[in-house]
Amino acid sequence: MRQVVEIVFVIAACPALAYRLVAWDEARLPAFWAAQAWPRASRLSALVGLVFLFGPITVPFALAVYFGRTRMRWWLWAAIGFVAGIAILALLELVAAGIDALPDDAWIDWAVLVASLGLAVHELLRNWRPWDE
Repeated sequence: MRQVVEIVFVIAACPALAYRLVAWDEARLPAFWAAQAWPRASRLSALVGLVFLFGPITVPFALAVYFGRTRMRWWLWAAIGFVAGIAILALLELVAAGIDALPDDAWIDWAVLVASLGLAVHELLRNWRPWDE
């Protein structure tokens, strides 16, 4: 059960954190750069769909594409986006190691599972407004 909790946590939290980083960045972009940003629907598809299809390792590449697409010096910002994706994966790996270190109680596993799915649903639906497209 503990391995299932770790896998579900990483798969749920990884796109949620990446999506939150992109939404935070888009809110602070100048108008010129914001015009080049991802549309919400394809951004959600790239950050969530790629993680479900190919695993969390795709998040650094998706962030590199996002940051490279929305900035002037695309190669520098693509590298920064890739490093941000690696930092998200490292943070999630530390949290997964912390989950593994928890005592072997069934209620703790279920609590972590529900909390991670709640985080993902909250972050992904928080800024989702299809009527703004």
